[in-house]
Amino acid sequence: MSTQFDSTGLFFEQLRLALNNFQDAQWLGENSPLAAPYFLGSALQGVAGADTAVGRGQVLQQTIYAAADNLWDGPLPKTRDELETAVQNARLEQGNKGNQYHFFLLELRYLRRFFRSRAHPPADSEQAIRDYLGVGRGPYFNHLKAAREALAEALIRHLQPTLRLEQPPQLSGQLIGRDHLIARCLPRLQTNQTIAITGMGGVGKTALAAAVAQQWPAQPVFWFTLRPTLNDQLASLLFSLGYFLHQQGASGLWLQLVADDGKMNSLPLALEQVRGDLQTMHPPPLLCLDECDHLAAGPEKMTAQQQQLLSFIDGLRGLSPLVLVGQRVNILADEHLALTGLTLAQTHKLLHQSGVAFRPEEAERLHAYTDGNARMMWLCAAMCQSEQETLMAVLDSLPKTAVFQTLFARLWQSLSGAERTVLQRLAVFRSLAPADAFADRTAVLETLAARHLLQRDDQGAVALLPIIRDLLLADHTHLPAAIREQAHLAAAAIRAERGEYTAAAFHFAQGGEPATAVQVWYPVRQQEIKRGQAGAALAIFAPLSPRRLPEAEAQALTLLQAELYQLAGEAEQGLTVLDMVNWARDSETAVQAQLLRGNFLNTLGQPEAALEKLEDGLATLARLMEQMVRFRQQRALIHIQQWHMAEAIQEVRQAQYTAEHLQGLIQEQQGNFDEAYLAYHKALALARSINYEAGMAQTNRDLANVLLRQAKLEEARLHLQAALDYYERIGDRLSWEKARSSLAGIHFQAGEYEQMIAIGEKSLPFFERAKIPYYTSLTTANLAESYYAVGNLERAELYAHKTLALEEPNSYPYALYTLGLVRRAQHNLPDAEVYLQQAQQVAANNLDSFMEAHALRLWGELLAEKGERETAVQTITQALRQFERLNILPEIETTRQLLQKL
Repeated sequence: MSTQFDSTGLFFEQLRLALNNFQDAQWLGENSPLAAPYFLGSALQGVAGADTAVGRGQVLQQTIYAAADNLWDGPLPKTRDELETAVQNARLEQGNKGNQYHFFLLELRYLRRFFRSRAHPPADSEQAIRDYLGVGRGPYFNHLKAAREALAEALIRHLQPTLRLEQPPQLSGQLIGRDHLIARCLPRLQTNQTIAITGMGGVGKTALAAAVAQQWPAQPVFWFTLRPTLNDQLASLLFSLGYFLHQQGASGLWLQLVADDGKMNSLPLALEQVRGDLQTMHPPPLLCLDECDHLAAGPEKMTAQQQQLLSFIDGLRGLSPLVLVGQRVNILADEHLALTGLTLAQTHKLLHQSGVAFRPEEAERLHAYTDGNARMMWLCAAMCQSEQETLMAVLDSLPKTAVFQTLFARLWQSLSGAERTVLQRLAVFRSLAPADAFADRTAVLETLAARHLLQRDDQGAVALLPIIRDLLLADHTHLPAAIREQAHLAAAAIRAERGEYTAAAFHFAQGGEPATAVQVWYPVRQQEIKRGQAGAALAIFAPLSPRRLPEAEAQALTLLQAELYQLAGEAEQGLTVLDMVNWARDSETAVQAQLLRGNFLNTLGQPEAALEKLEDGLATLARLMEQMVRFRQQRALIHIQQWHMAEAIQEVRQAQYTAEHLQGLIQEQQGNFDEAYLAYHKALALARSINYEAGMAQTNRDLANVLLRQAKLEEARLHLQAALDYYERIGDRLSWEKARSSLAGIHFQAGEYEQMIAIGEKSLPFFERAKIPYYTSLTTANLAESYYAVGNLERAELYAHKTLALEEPNSYPYALYTLGLVRRAQHNLPDAEVYLQQAQQVAANNLDSFMEAHALRLWGELLAEKGERETAVQTITQALRQFERLNILPEIETTRQLLQKL
């Protein structure tokens, strides 16, 4: 079982596209979400031309430069010679890995600061760069992918999209009727007082706080909206506040959080760090906390995390000017502003500002109907605008009592389909969404903002007004389950494209794809925990059951649940979830599970049991199979000493199985199929002798692959079907799909191309959604050659190019081979020969004798068609030698017949 899920995801794909177009600032600004104000955030502040596509593209270029520079350990080289010397020394010590080598690759292929645009090797010549580096094509692609991944993490560390700081909401028009309150607040805040703004929903509490923030004479302003399960825990506020203070040059709290890997368990220490940071800032910043009513429940109804957060906020009083906003505020304030509705005269002003025509009696009736509630009046004005009706007509159509739910339901009827769709999509976002994700709905966003249904900030973000969002989420008529799930999945993609992994995981889970949520978050969990996302992640993953997931995702889910419970101090819950999964003995996750068990037992006052679990973990810590064999041999000796003979035999056979299976893998990789066949058969017999079902399934799969290469198709089918039956029985969808890929290969070898295409077209979307590039490329490569076999050259070429675009070394030569077939069928022999030469070279670099032999044979056929008989015979003879070494009898016979004809 492997939980090393592919972590490249949508964000890595966006970065790859940006790098491929790196020198074109215009393209970046117009096409890349990484160049949008939402992602770049404060990096755009004070930059000339930041409101243009070229300007944003240039800022992204500079930001990527800065992120790449962070990969270099120490001062940057000043010249190309210095760079080459430093990297050469690093390669001698570390080989082709490490951040300095990654930096060098990025410079060669994309950034070109140390290499003139057309200097050797040119950026657009893969061959020239590989020759310059002295690496093969397969390793080159792997190295480049690793370099991009290192850059991606550096870019996230540089911009911290997870910690994107909120900005005070932008007011649409002038705030009505609150000038005297603003004038009352400002002088008190300048003396570090705390002001609470309360009132019922819709009276304008947030708008008043935003107006105060706009008029605050000494920027900056810190704004934080509390959202249940998203950020209503101390870690979330600490990270946002620490990052904000760090940006202002006060870095004590931030550096402490970084040093502690995102774990700040001491409330006094946190307050002390904040106090120290604030004392260095003159004047101190204005702190605004919105939606504080989530912390207004009685102590018995609050979680421990919420109580800790409440204590921290209370400790901020007097350290800095503080504004607390909510229907109720459970923190002592120096000044309490309880807002009520607008007066009749202020209602007139609101209607004038909305642009709705009215008569005095209509305004009076509206004021009486809404009791001066500004949000209700804006909803009525929006109805007038949507329906182009008079205010009186709208009021006549409403129920006798003004209730937000009925007012919104009435407004919903008047909205266009596009407006409803945007509201539905925005409703599922728990925090500000990137406006650039709705670039095709800009006019709709403008209309909804003008009608006071959504709000923007000055950094490219948009969100529904909280009351509108709450109304939609609570209403399954206007946001039915199917549309809600679709909106969540769309939001998941938007978040993932911008490196917001915890938010993406939330939306995948809510969208009915919990396995994808695990796949997105598990590989980056340590980074996200270090960014203060543990509490939010626990709220996402705690409700999920591993029983509904494939084995790999189930183990990963259980492990991350336990880790998050450990961080939350919930040892009993952590132990409970660890017992819900059967852990494979030879997996890294089993070691991690044992370590967590030991920590939980020690926390619960069971040190002896904890030591036992930790010893179990140490016994399985070795990750290489050879070390696993030694471990099992030692356990067998202990069992013998204790006269546990059955257990000793089990351990010995398990060790023997591991060794034989490893031997099969090695021989298969080296192209020694007969030796691999024998080793796998021995491993299979050993697995059967101890009823090791998972081992039997894995070996059956691997054995089927060898038999497929040897063209022993019926025997391959039998072994593969046994594996498929096991994976289907246990619900391991991922392994089942992988085995189906092998079944598709059998259909192809048997000439059953339509069956292969049917399996491939069905499996491909799964591998694409699961972000498994190896099997995605394997499937597209098989589809390409199958479509060629049925005469569909267009789709064959399409899937071959899809395979090449994925840049997976193992599948690369197969796509090149198919393109050679296609060009030959199109009577374009020069291009066909180029593709086949490339296929042979890449296969040789990959040590893939099977593909190399096929490419050589077809290349020889082309040479014969060109009249180059002697060279053709030499080339086909090379292919024959390869097939003979592989002992593939049908291919040997076919190749010999071809030589006889020549």
